[in-house]
Amino acid sequence: MKKPEKFIIILLVFLVFISSFAIVPVSAARYEAEAALLHALGIIDGWYTEPFDAKPGAKLQRQAAVVALVKLFGKKDEVHALTQSEVDGILSRYSDSHLIAPSARPYIAYAVKTGMAAGTSPGTLSPRAWMDSDTFAAMILRNMGYGTDSPEVLLRPMAFLGEISGLDERAVTILSKKVLIKDDAVGILYAALQARLPDRRHLMEDLIGKGYISAITAAKYGFILSDPASGTGMRLPGYAYRPSDREVVYELIRDALLSVSESIMLPVNTASDTPEEVFAVWQDVLNDTPEILYNTGLIYRSDGLLTFDYSLDIEIVKKHRRLLEERAEALLRELIRPGMTDFQKELVIHDYIVNHCTYDPTPSRSPEANSAYGVLCLGKAVCEGYAKAIKLLLDRAGVECLLVTGQALNSFTGTYQSHAWNIVKIEGKYYHLDATWDDPIMKDGSNKLIHTYFNLPDEDIGRDHRWDRTSYPVCVSTEHNYYVYNDLIAIGYDAFVSYASRKAREGHDSIAVKISPNQEIGFDLNKAFKEIQSRANRRICAYKPVDSYGIIELFFK
Repeated sequence: MKKPEKFIIILLVFLVFISSFAIVPVSAARYEAEAALLHALGIIDGWYTEPFDAKPGAKLQRQAAVVALVKLFGKKDEVHALTQSEVDGILSRYSDSHLIAPSARPYIAYAVKTGMAAGTSPGTLSPRAWMDSDTFAAMILRNMGYGTDSPEVLLRPMAFLGEISGLDERAVTILSKKVLIKDDAVGILYAALQARLPDRRHLMEDLIGKGYISAITAAKYGFILSDPASGTGMRLPGYAYRPSDREVVYELIRDALLSVSESIMLPVNTASDTPEEVFAVWQDVLNDTPEILYNTGLIYRSDGLLTFDYSLDIEIVKKHRRLLEERAEALLRELIRPGMTDFQKELVIHDYIVNHCTYDPTPSRSPEANSAYGVLCLGKAVCEGYAKAIKLLLDRAGVECLLVTGQALNSFTGTYQSHAWNIVKIEGKYYHLDATWDDPIMKDGSNKLIHTYFNLPDEDIGRDHRWDRTSYPVCVSTEHNYYVYNDLIAIGYDAFVSYASRKAREGHDSIAVKISPNQEIGFDLNKAFKEIQSRANRRICAYKPVDSYGIIELFFK
């Protein structure tokens, strides 16, 4: 019996904010806040490694402007779908394509291929030429649907973009330049997100509708009011959904932990006005996001400052996050095939984890043991790590999966201990899945793959597991239980003897079959063994006794 991991109780501290004054240097960037937003949205993530940390006064090259244009309209995935040969082929007809930065080449190729941008002549792109405001604004307007023959686009593109995005004349004047700097470009891109399309919708609304930007992300950065009565942000006409305050706080905490941030400022709203509310949201984020590593606690201050604690050094956490992402994506490419059912996806992921991970029974185990990283990258973990790895892979494979925290019976001590497992949804029905208990440690120290806890209803797993049933979906179906689904059931003497002898004659060296609803089998097992050996003309050399779920395993010579 494995000893389940006990979860750490986190102390949430609510501090009274004491304001203080300090001399702060004035930023050289007019649009620093807007740059942080565009960086978070992935529009200028190629310009800076952190929001506006590098030369906002640097001149804007044409290639950087085109890359930002492509990202502004949500075309990153389509760019990444281009092969290297396609990129090289598209750019080969331009004599100066060798001047394009390597990271910009696929974006420039995509823009040229789709007509989002054109060369400066039939044979040149001028990637290192400086960008002016009218050219940049005209490129944006054309991709918003304003025709190239429109007088506004032809004669006064920057002024027209300012009008449809709500910029005042002073802002338009400041941004109207023969040579843009990156700070200016940020101002123009930010204005474009708020600009009206020809059909009167805003560009941000269009990007949300197409799935390029989530409504919650838009609300988080003030484009959609999460609380219309608050009077802040920009309400986009015609877009009905308004994320709740809790959703906004949830996304902020989730994004911060995924990026391994040490602290963030939360907006003051109905989901952040008490530490208890923030603590509850944080717990939901951890349960829903197995990619988050080593976050052991937080401190919330009344001014909205939320500080996170990690059990390992920040740089190590970031490294492990990157390695976990790489490993998860590689495994999904290896395990998941087109046309697989959700049951098949669940089974192959369950079996991989059980076969490639060992339970860590040591009391002084490392923080990695409680994480998906421990399972997928180190091959050693405890129940929390098993459950998080299952959820991470099933989530990405498109199978609904929940992390369950509760207790499980330790058969050696007769007491219940903290434990974690999963609930999965297969074809509209919910089931319990406990990969940890399907990975028993044998007497010789070896590991063994079993499926006793693969897709159980509440009634069955409730024999040795306890959880808050009001907090999770009800599980009543047995349709996708491993033994039911694979027809591995032979209840009673006659059915068991017939099934086991047939499998032995077919050449199976071992079988696992459910012969009773529970440990009370109701017939003489030794008599059944003798008849099986006689019918199959093979010897039963060993067997695993019937467990509490009525499953027996036989081994033949």
